[in-house]
Amino acid sequence: MSNQVFISYAHDDINFIEELILNMEREELDCEFEFWTDTKLVGGIQWQETIDKEIDNSFCVLVVVTKTSILSPYVTYEWSMALGRRLPVVPLVLEEPANFHPKLKNIQWVRFLNHARPWQDLKHELELTRARYLSTEHAVRASHKLLDEARIQRQKPYNNFDGAIIKLKQALEYTNDDLEMGDIFYELALTYAARKRVLKQIPKANQHEEGSDNTQYNEKNGSKPHIPDERQHDVVGEESNFRSALEATIGKNPNHTACLYELGTLYRKLGDKMTDKTRKNRYYSDSEAKFLAALDIKGDLLDPDHESVWGSVGGVRKRLNHREEAIEAYKEAAEIKRTSYPYNNLGLLYMEAGETAKMRQNFKLVELFAGVKLQSDPGNEWVHNDHFISKVVLGKIAQARDALDVVMIIASDSALNSLVDTLRKISRIEDMPQRVKSFIPKAMSRIQERLGTDNQDKKIIAMTGSTNKTSENAETSEKTEASIQKQNVK
Repeated sequence: MSNQVFISYAHDDINFIEELILNMEREELDCEFEFWTDTKLVGGIQWQETIDKEIDNSFCVLVVVTKTSILSPYVTYEWSMALGRRLPVVPLVLEEPANFHPKLKNIQWVRFLNHARPWQDLKHELELTRARYLSTEHAVRASHKLLDEARIQRQKPYNNFDGAIIKLKQALEYTNDDLEMGDIFYELALTYAARKRVLKQIPKANQHEEGSDNTQYNEKNGSKPHIPDERQHDVVGEESNFRSALEATIGKNPNHTACLYELGTLYRKLGDKMTDKTRKNRYYSDSEAKFLAALDIKGDLLDPDHESVWGSVGGVRKRLNHREEAIEAYKEAAEIKRTSYPYNNLGLLYMEAGETAKMRQNFKLVELFAGVKLQSDPGNEWVHNDHFISKVVLGKIAQARDALDVVMIIASDSALNSLVDTLRKISRIEDMPQRVKSFIPKAMSRIQERLGTDNQDKKIIAMTGSTNKTSENAETSEKTEASIQKQNVK
């Protein structure tokens, strides 16, 4: 909230106004207020518009009541405008007039009669007024206005993150309502996240040098880009700010479902980065707990990709190697919203469990829902992935070739890496038809050629494409898989 106090007075009382400001700004009084008077007006401006604006920017109007000021039309305009906008008015009575306006007479005074100068009493009254102001309609409007302006600044084409953060911090000062503060903290978190994404897109100094990492960051697979050293601190700082703002949101509003989802996603990503198994699993457990807390509040909650958050629960449970629980989560996701996403994960989980019939049954549904989705969203690379894999698993090789042609045109490197990982898994199914086993190494070779894979990965393609793998080959493949992006990380 603004600490500004608008002082309304008659110019005959200017000497007292100077005395008031001088004393209220004394260090020993420890007064945090800022005082605005019309002495700050400069030539060439629309003074009436400025007066209105400064009243609106203040948490109260301090009316210096004297026999002269009570008759001033300008003073009357200022305090009556404040009352009309539900802004607190504090009468400071320097002289008690004979014809005190009833609207002012019925408001608690601060008495400066008979040359008394109770500056501490004035400070105390202003502090009480500021506290009361937070529940006024004026404060609510000011907070909402700043929140709306911050959202506009954060989004394209502005991307004015600094401006948005300033407005959000100002909005926090206009409210003491926990739910409203939770919404503002959440918007702060989104702003920090947006600024972090921009920082991560800074061109790499060595991008075209041999051996440089050209992988672009993608939230679905968690691939990590190179960040120039001089900006590393900024990115790390934004990550810390993002997490702090999310946790502050939950501190004010424990039932903020969008924030619970974001915290679940954050903890999952932190778990993905951990090398220590205990810490990794702790983050995954925390992630699962946040997702489930959000679902307890809103059982049909969808994520930003318009998929059920039950799918996010399934993704974490897969990481915890809780296969049966992951299957149940993806079944819940499919009940909430029937898309290729939950069925694709169910198919892969049944494949790992050796339940081939259930695997094929789910990939038939993947084929159906991916095909429908692509009619309305033909540029969705992840749905194209699902569509292609369903054709492979179902043995429709001619259609798989056509699907791969499209994937090779539109898919990012991260989506292609995800395909390689999935194709490896499919190639290990013993009762897969020979035409599928023959097709997989060719498809992988084509994808790896596009990715510019090194010779070691090409050897692994040959090993995974073989119908008679030795246990040594399988072990090598498993180790290599750990470095490749996982499909459908939710």
